[in-house]
Formats: sequence, C-alpha cells, structure tokens
Amino acid sequence: MGYYNKLYFIFTEEGLINLFMRTFRYLIYTIKRLIMSNTDKEQWNFLKNKYTGKRVFIIGNGPSLNKTPLHLLKNEITFCMNRFNLMFERLNWRPDFY
Repeated sequence: MGYYNKLYFIFTEEGLINLFMRTFRYLIYTIKRLIMSNTDKEQWNFLKNKYTGKRVFIIGNGPSLNKTPLHLLKNEITFCMNRFNLMFERLNWRPDFY
C-alpha cells in the first residue's frame, strides 16, 4: 500500500485529527533517528552476535500472554516490552532485557 493510500485510509477511517497526530509522531520519530548520535548506536552494538546460535524470545504484550505458558521461558534469553512488568507478580523469573 502506497503512502497516499495509507494516508487516505487513515483519514477516512480514523479522521483528520488522527491523521495529523500520526503524521506528527512519525515526523518526530524520523527526526530523532536522523540526529541520533553514534554513541547511542554504539551502545546497542554490544548485543550484535552476542547470542548467535542460541534461542532468544521476544515477548510483546496482549491478552494472549494470559494463556501462554510463560514458565517455560524461565531459563531462556528473553526480550520483553510493552508493560510486561505487569506479569512479574505471576512469574518466578525476570526477563534478561526489558
């Protein structure tokens, strides 16, 4: 889907205000990425190839987590995001990266 089609879809389905807000957030995100210094990028380089050949799980968020047997990930390498900390009281392990 091209940019024009996507913008038209957002405008017709979500309204003009949402279109402006989404466009503004996208522009801010793009500008931040352009001006991000090399030191910020180098901070993430320590992870490059660190877990080559190992299983790594990326866990997002959503209602399906309530039905997922997360206890099986106790000794695995996990990247968690999106308010995963709400699951901490139910788990006996913590993610490696949050």
